[in-house]
Amino acid sequence: MTPAHLESLDRYEGPHTYARRQIGLPDGRRAWIYLEMVHRPGPPAPEYVERLRRGYADFGFDAAPLEAALAGG
Repeated sequence: MTPAHLESLDRYEGPHTYARRQIGLPDGRRAWIYLEMVHRPGPPAPEYVERLRRGYADFGFDAAPLEAALAGG
């Protein structure tokens, strides 16, 4: 990701809705994530869940942690 990519994502995610953070992955790589700044109770919307699943598949991520989180585990 280039600084321009991050700037574009920051504009899309908004400075008042999500905060960008970098986290370590189990394989030692690093990833950028956006954390929602306002807690909304309840599960994510179905269309958002499908976007997450597509993203995991597109990038070859193991979907087991996602599915466990969605199942409440």
